[in-house]
Amino acid sequence: YGAAGERTVLLFNAGAQVALWTLGVATLTGRADPRALLRNPGLWATALGIGLALGVPQLGELARHPERAAGLAAVLATGLEGLDLFGTMAVPLSLTITGAQLGGLRILDALRPDLPLMRVLALRLLALPLIAWGGVLALEAAGLVLDPRARLVILFTAGMPVAISGAVHARRFGGDADLAARAVLWSTTLALGTAPALVALVAG
Repeated sequence: YGAAGERTVLLFNAGAQVALWTLGVATLTGRADPRALLRNPGLWATALGIGLALGVPQLGELARHPERAAGLAAVLATGLEGLDLFGTMAVPLSLTITGAQLGGLRILDALRPDLPLMRVLALRLLALPLIAWGGVLALEAAGLVLDPRARLVILFTAGMPVAISGAVHARRFGGDADLAARAVLWSTTLALGTAPALVALVAG
């Protein structure tokens, strides 16, 4: 969806990361101590990343094209390129951990659609995108008309499956890591049908 889609995804993800490292951690740990949340390095990393992205947007371009820099900028670009490569490890590592979590379950247990799993899937694949769409309609009713591409990206992003980092966070903060891993598996499979259906419903 072009530049409008990229901006929408980045803004959407920024809000999601803040929610993850505050509400998400508080939910998993069962503690909503603001001081403990403020000591969480994930929250500080998110805040730093958002601040740099908004304040110095050229850093991203520098990391992607270090060969275009010269002098001290070249040194900075090399460091940024290394950090960028380091950051790309998050996805394969999360996949490895989630796969290991699923590998520790019996096949029937991994594939069993029990009530807790069904609740997660209903919330993630149906309720959340509908809530997001209701928010979009409410904003537009208030006079804030969004770009059509942005509207579709919001709905499509809201209808994505459970993040692969879900099992990692559940294990790290004392949640049900097995349920999280199964939710990743099931929601990823089902989203192949539900996400396009939601977009087609709204676009139509």
